[in-house]
Amino acid sequence: RNRVMVEARARAGLGDVEGVLLLADTMKNALGSTTNILRSLTDMGLELRAHGFPAEGDALLEDALAWAEQHPDVAPYYRARVHYYLERNEEALPILQELVQGNPTGSNLGFLALTLDALGRPAEADSLLEGFQERFPQNWFPALLAARRRDARRAVDLLKAAFEAGRNYYHNGEVSLHLEPSLDPIRDHPLFRELMRPGG
Repeated sequence: RNRVMVEARARAGLGDVEGVLLLADTMKNALGSTTNILRSLTDMGLELRAHGFPAEGDALLEDALAWAEQHPDVAPYYRARVHYYLERNEEALPILQELVQGNPTGSNLGFLALTLDALGRPAEADSLLEGFQERFPQNWFPALLAARRRDARRAVDLLKAAFEAGRNYYHNGEVSLHLEPSLDPIRDHPLFRELMRPGG
């Protein structure tokens, strides 16, 4: 997965959309964890988005979701994540609610909060994240929620706190910072640009 993603990232950066799509087709036929395959397909779609190909990226995310529907063993969390990235929050919501009921991890709670906020239910999102940072200090979902609301200062402060608690800047089991769509509302803000600057 790592080797393929490095190549996909490079091809997306060069504007080689066809090359990324060929890698995605190869990935869909690969052996191994279906969950990891979906994660890779999702990242490829987000790479295309991040490098100026939103329509092609969304088409790949749609394709990834269709592929996942044929593989019921894919972890539900990652299926819900693609729904969220495609702004199909009504589809993501019941998946995440069920996950939180059975396993209230930081990622499950955090993604449910983002989904509720996207559905226009901010009070429920805030309630879900009460005491969140104390329980999950490395988790970045409070920062993503602040970014969704265009509160750049709070988002950057929360990201810094997560990094100081041990979170990796670029990947920690979730989508990399340069890809995560929830950060798009603050991506051009000086505070966020300074954070992402090498050595920032």
